[in-house]
Amino acid sequence: MTASRTPPVVPGLRVEQADAEIWRTVETWAAAAGHNPGVGDFQHAWELDPAGCLIGLLHDQPATAVSIINYDDGYAHLGSYFTAHPDPDPGLRTATMNAALAHAQDRTIGADAAPDDVEYYWQAGFITTWRTLHFTGPVPGRIPNPHIACTPPTNADRAQMAALDAECFQADRHPFALAFTSGPERYTRVASDRSGRVRGYGLLRPARHGYRIGPLYADASDIAATLFDALCEIARGLDADSVTIDVPDTNRSARDLAESRGLSHLAETIRMYRPGRLPVRPTADKLIYGLTSLNAG
Repeated sequence: MTASRTPPVVPGLRVEQADAEIWRTVETWAAAAGHNPGVGDFQHAWELDPAGCLIGLLHDQPATAVSIINYDDGYAHLGSYFTAHPDPDPGLRTATMNAALAHAQDRTIGADAAPDDVEYYWQAGFITTWRTLHFTGPVPGRIPNPHIACTPPTNADRAQMAALDAECFQADRHPFALAFTSGPERYTRVASDRSGRVRGYGLLRPARHGYRIGPLYADASDIAATLFDALCEIARGLDADSVTIDVPDTNRSARDLAESRGLSHLAETIRMYRPGRLPVRPTADKLIYGLTSLNAG
């Protein structure tokens, strides 16, 4: 299937901005398709860039959805494409995706493509870079390292957390990074040194099945492991039966951590970029032990 810049004619289809209520419904489509998004993740995307949360209405009924978040003048991130029903007309996808690409204008666009979709993205001008490995399994029973303190973030920590996220992402997204780690049922832990410098932080949040960990950033593998174990300790206290984390294959230490905690590599996606007016900003891959969200990057 070829993704053209000219949307195909699909009788009865119009693609428009989704309102908040219908966008919450899209999260149920994701679950039905076998995804396991964090509860509330889709709402964070909508609040950040509602004009990029698009719904395809076929004869006035919701049929397709895709999100694309314009983070700044140079970078946008394309979220997953979902449908109300399995195996829709391929033209629906192309029309919906082209509306998303138009929203990004001349920005560089990042996306996490399922292996079966890579050719589709190639034809839309994307290039492959690295893999994201999806690990899941029973909540590990390890106790956090007592020599590394993991605490809820203070107001003084938050600016450093946002700066750390900016090192690990293709755009500076301070408001989103802080909002994503706040709110009900979102458990954030920070590891700092004696001078108050944040060396890493991680988030635990409920998902459709079990709990998700991510983001997880750290400047050393022992810091990452202690944060991971601290978040798992919280998950056990919440009677969680499983945890999931998305790990970039560019950081071997991140993969080692997931495997050492007994998690299984069950699936993967491919990080792809469509070049825009500005080049993709390099990220500090060695700091990334868990991605924030496949829908938001």
